[in-house]
Amino acid sequence: MGSTLQEGMRAFSLLLLAACSAVKPIPTTPEVPMSLPAPQSNAVVIVRVPSPWWAPNFLITGKFIDSIPEYAKAPGLLHKSYTFSERREFGGVYLWESRQAAEAWFDEAWHERVRQQRGVEGDVRMLDAKYTVPGAATFSGKELPQHGLRTDAVITWVSSEPSVDASKLEPLATVLPAAQGLVRVSFGTERDGRLGVVSVWSSSAAAQAYWTAERRAAVSSVIGAHTLSTFDAPVVLDAALAKKDSP
Repeated sequence: MGSTLQEGMRAFSLLLLAACSAVKPIPTTPEVPMSLPAPQSNAVVIVRVPSPWWAPNFLITGKFIDSIPEYAKAPGLLHKSYTFSERREFGGVYLWESRQAAEAWFDEAWHERVRQQRGVEGDVRMLDAKYTVPGAATFSGKELPQHGLRTDAVITWVSSEPSVDASKLEPLATVLPAAQGLVRVSFGTERDGRLGVVSVWSSSAAAQAYWTAERRAAVSSVIGAHTLSTFDAPVVLDAALAKKDSP
């Protein structure tokens, strides 16, 4: 009996060891300082709309893909990541050429359509993106029409809790170096004085490896209290390229 128990425990230990060794490590790579470009006049918009209780994410993702032709033609849109929030809201994270282009799209008629079609208010947060910096990573996945792509991308959004002086943007960039998996990052301010950092990552693993407790503490040392929101981005659209290739 004792021998049988020991053999069983030994077999269990071997299985546990094999399972642990099969887990893929989160990627790490040396980081490089963030090099900010000249100030720009882009806008980043984060949109969140509560998902219907009856609609699974795969069904909404299909709607995302169906809407690519519409957004590919949106005036002034450079990029859109179709997103799901941690609270099961659907929406998107947009990069626009200018605030004027973003406000023209998200006008009162847009809000009214959401109210009529969804029965809820759409939450739209808009940042004047003073700096947008490309990372070394690119998206990968299944190609879709008009420069759309099915991906495993993730968006992270740091937002200061109180209003913070806009002069903190540059010091904030010094504690947020570029790292593996970063596709693009934008630093901006909202009209209410909040600072925001919106980062686009090629994968969830890359985002998780970056946002450590030490990184959050470094952010706090510059802007104080802040929130960190994460969005899955199963579909992305390079609207700038779609417009370039359109007849």
